[in-house]
Amino acid sequence: MSPTDTPTDTPTAPLSPRELYRYDRVAPVLSGPEAVGEDAVAFYREHGYLAVANVLSPAEVEAAQSALSDLLYGRVAGYQGLQPEPEYKDRWEAMSPDERMDSVRKVWRFVEHEPRLEALARHPALQSLLEKLLGEPSRLIQDMALLKPPRIGTEKPWHQDMAYFEWSPPEKVLGVWIALDPATPKNGCMHVLPGTHREGPVPHIHRRDCQIAD
Repeated sequence: MSPTDTPTDTPTAPLSPRELYRYDRVAPVLSGPEAVGEDAVAFYREHGYLAVANVLSPAEVEAAQSALSDLLYGRVAGYQGLQPEPEYKDRWEAMSPDERMDSVRKVWRFVEHEPRLEALARHPALQSLLEKLLGEPSRLIQDMALLKPPRIGTEKPWHQDMAYFEWSPPEKVLGVWIALDPATPKNGCMHVLPGTHREGPVPHIHRRDCQIAD
């Protein structure tokens, strides 16, 4: 090996969030479900995402927040779908409900336990919007809420859901992301790479999460 050769397995310095994510562009947001016409469907198919405001009323958002709070505080009988942040896994069983409230990373498989969240998943406006994008009625295959507790909320790195889902055809699988709190670039909103869905799945690794290598 000559002095100018660079070994391919040499570790590199971790990339900063500013290098991993862009903050200089914000996605266009449609005013409501009624604004989703043929142009919006074409945009979704080209870019792989569609942002729509006012699908839920403020009262429906508040009901969903209350339902999640009941799940977090253990007020829903038989529910066992809470996943703590990694640094709290060892202490989880000994924590009080108040301590757990700000220690949960993920709440999942709750639709069959929580009527208010089931109603959100079956919401007529949402179902109509999904049918426009899919070209046919939808069916629910997964439900979860990802939380970001203060100070300790871990990153959800770049990934493709379809890289590890086993559902097909991939063009008929659509993820619905609902912000129940204000989501901004400053507090960790959703980031997307427009159009990359057309390139198909890329290799993933297991580091901070199941993720695309930085």
